[in-house]
Amino acid sequence: RCFPNSGYPQSLPSYHDRLRGLNLQSLKYRRIVSDLVLCFRILRLETKLRASKYWVFKPCSQRTGHVICFCCGSTH
Repeated sequence: RCFPNSGYPQSLPSYHDRLRGLNLQSLKYRRIVSDLVLCFRILRLETKLRASKYWVFKPCSQRTGHVICFCCGSTH
């Protein structure tokens, strides 16, 4: 048999119980973290992707001289 329990899938623990049992964060949280890590890697030139393809950078006129990043939607 493919499924050892005749009550499958109702017999499965809830999503949150499975996350807790496997010591995992939610899928939404894991996706957000991986997106932020990828953005950081793109900005640090650790990938072959160009940051200018995803963001528009404009010099800041404040005293700090930092660069301001404007996020753009997909152009496709």
